Amino acid sequence: SLCDTTPVPGDRWVSEMDSFADCSAEVIAACIAVHRELGPGLLEGIYEECLCRELRERGLRFERQKPIQAEYRGVPVDQAYRIDLIVEGGLLVEVKALDALLPIHAAQVVTYLRVAGIEHGLLVNFNAMTIRDGLRRLSRTHPTFRSSDLPVKKSGAVKGRS
Repeated sequence: SLCDTTPVPGDRWVSEMDSFADCSAEVIAACIAVHRELGPGLLEGIYEECLCRELRERGLRFERQKPIQAEYRGVPVDQAYRIDLIVEGGLLVEVKALDALLPIHAAQVVTYLRVAGIEHGLLVNFNAMTIRDGLRRLSRTHPTFRSSDLPVKKSGAVKGRS
């Protein structure tokens, strides 16, 4: 699978992120490609549609606008919510097009992760000058990794540190 991350001995980034055994690097690269093509300022739905096209071209499996049933005290709630994307069955991707990401947006994604039973997620704000500025890598059980923590090649591809 494109999303298999096998740790490389001595790779500090992988050792820090070994619980992120997902396809986030490939999804981030897809987000960068979409942002480079479109730029900031469009509606969320446009970015989501183009990201789906990019993921499809990269051979990644995903579910779009997947309904998730919430429960309250063990009883299903009549209202379901929809997750923007679930990539390769284990990475939640929340697409935004906002002036700025606020702490509540990250908290919202962590709640989505908990309710959906998914460990890892990306919060991506396409209305930023660069994806690096608008990206948050989130987990239910590990600290938040800000975009400034992510190694990004000048070409936009994500790589591990050595």
